[in-house]
Amino acid sequence: MKTSITIREVAVRTGVSVHTLRYYERAGLLPRADRSPAGYRLYTADSIRRVRLVRTLRSVGFGIRELKGLGAVADLRIPTRPMRARLRAKRDEVANQLRDLERAWTLLDALQGCRCRGDCVLVTRLLDGGASNQAGTGRRSRARARPKPRRNES
Repeated sequence: MKTSITIREVAVRTGVSVHTLRYYERAGLLPRADRSPAGYRLYTADSIRRVRLVRTLRSVGFGIRELKGLGAVADLRIPTRPMRARLRAKRDEVANQLRDLERAWTLLDALQGCRCRGDCVLVTRLLDGGASNQAGTGRRSRARARPKPRRNES
């Protein structure tokens, strides 16, 4: 016999709101919940696993439509071959975002460390479209060092 879990308890256990759970159900990411005689939604432990999977995949950039298209949440069979391919593609997207953030960090680090008095050559280069040379000074500022991002290359 399946254990029935209220929507409030699923929300507490998964860290999502009751509203979000209803949305996931409407969007097809959760199967329709059984109902109590009074009409309350009743979920199973499997529902909690599905919500946690949705949250995990959403946290790495998957959208609702993407998740529906993959069918990964419905089957809880991750990773299938198409899912592995999509995970690799998503990892590559995140790697590109990391590179962009690294460049932005370097630029902000250089701007913060600039000691110019008056017209700043670095700012002038940026405004003239010359930001591609990684802040242009060739020297590190004295700002605190930032931690290197961890990359899982498996």
